[in-house]
Amino acid sequence: MSKTTQENNGLEEGGVPLSPVNGKNFPPSAVNSHLLIRGSQLNLSINTDDLSQEEVKKSKTLLLIMRELIQTERDYVNSLEYIIENYIPELMREDIPQALRGQRNVVFGNIEKIYEFHSGYFLRALEAYEMRPFAIGSIFLRYENQFHLYALYNKNKPKSDALMSEYGSAFFRKDAT
Repeated sequence: MSKTTQENNGLEEGGVPLSPVNGKNFPPSAVNSHLLIRGSQLNLSINTDDLSQEEVKKSKTLLLIMRELIQTERDYVNSLEYIIENYIPELMREDIPQALRGQRNVVFGNIEKIYEFHSGYFLRALEAYEMRPFAIGSIFLRYENQFHLYALYNKNKPKSDALMSEYGSAFFRKDAT
């Protein structure tokens, strides 16, 4: 594939994303639905004719592990999106407790950046490597620096937890009733 073609479809060699995409491209799924699949129900996208039963079993196990990893990442992306769309706007309401006003960055940190990374890059990279489980480590190494986003998020975590335990529970619970 030419460099221009790769840039046009947003993927580099191996199907790894070059640019973020909207997380809504991923269909919603039941949390942990991937755990309901039995190995005998798997449709392997590989030719099993030349493999022994032991090798087929290992291939199915690896595929199940990869699918679980990918589905867990999808669930995580969906959860981040839900928080961004449903909880962050709550901090803009007029009836918010005074102690929570202006605390959006303390409470949620850089969650949007984390969401952009996971939905736009990391999930798509995992999906591209579904059939190459032994190469999955290269994805983690490729995006090693992006995992530093969690350092900033975790820096505010104690302050966020304190604010939410004192004021957030009653505020969000009141809204649900």
